[in-house]
Amino acid sequence: MRNKLSAKTWSIAFVLIIFLGSLFIVSINYYLDPFGLRSVENKNFTNLSRVSYSYLYPIKIAQKAPYYLVGTSRTEHVNLPLLAHYLRKHIISVGMPAQSFEECLTLIKTLKTNGSHFVSGFDAFALNTERKHKYLNRLQGNSPLNIQYNIIKLLFNPYTLQASFQTLADILFSRPNDLAFSKDDLSVGKKNSYKEIEQQRFIKHHPHYKNNGAELSPYNINESQILEFATLGDSQDIIIIFPKHAYYYKLFEKYGVQEKYFHAIELLVNNTKARVYSFYGINSITRDKANFDDYAWHFKPKIGNLILAKIFQDESVEVPKDFGVELTKENVGAYLQNLRDSIQTTEVD
Repeated sequence: MRNKLSAKTWSIAFVLIIFLGSLFIVSINYYLDPFGLRSVENKNFTNLSRVSYSYLYPIKIAQKAPYYLVGTSRTEHVNLPLLAHYLRKHIISVGMPAQSFEECLTLIKTLKTNGSHFVSGFDAFALNTERKHKYLNRLQGNSPLNIQYNIIKLLFNPYTLQASFQTLADILFSRPNDLAFSKDDLSVGKKNSYKEIEQQRFIKHHPHYKNNGAELSPYNINESQILEFATLGDSQDIIIIFPKHAYYYKLFEKYGVQEKYFHAIELLVNNTKARVYSFYGINSITRDKANFDDYAWHFKPKIGNLILAKIFQDESVEVPKDFGVELTKENVGAYLQNLRDSIQTTEVD
């Protein structure tokens, strides 16, 4: 009898431990909110767009936040708490590495249906219809049943728990939430010479490019998608043409990307009510290798801060006068022509 009672007691204790453990995990993941579903204040958002967090996309979209940050991996270097501060609204990032424009458009249409606004990138490579989908299923699972499943997955996921403990450690040890950004700002890109960028981003990825640039690159845009994207934007939405290293602008011209991308920009600006800001071109920021990572693929977080300061006219931040301009129907033609002339005539060291 004693053994039976002991076995029963252990069974009850085991069930109780499982229950209390599950309650602890759910509670810490919910209240610490490591992915900023309810608030982005004092959160570290480094690498949240990696594949292991793909289950977050439908959950984030279902929040129907006032604003969403949409775009490619360049959005990882946009300071989300700072952006929320400028907007005075809660914002959730749904940035995606290797995002295609089709994915961007799908996101924007869903967000608009939910009554949300967006801050979106308008990236040259993402617009290319030749860009292949890298992760095909990350925007699936938006039905109510799947969302409930994903919420359970969110609360019990080891990646969520890891992020929660990281958030808790940051709070307990008073670590700044932009510590990873500070390290990125200090790192030095070692592979961003003209030849290395050309080899990595053009010749290696697209072997059928001609080395002498005599033929157009496999770069095409979908005009109807761009027009649809443009018409979805309203006066509270923001579209950003993020900067690249000056080398890229020379290569865009060489490999036939420039004019098609410029055409896309004109289509966008002439057909949207959203505010469009361009940081394209050869200027004091894009000429400096220290402002970019290896292969100049991403700008540093400090440049993301300058971009936000320019857009929101933060006079407390010193932004170079030649960095960034708001595009309108009245100035877009002259702006693009100035870019053509500058890129063609300016040498890049």
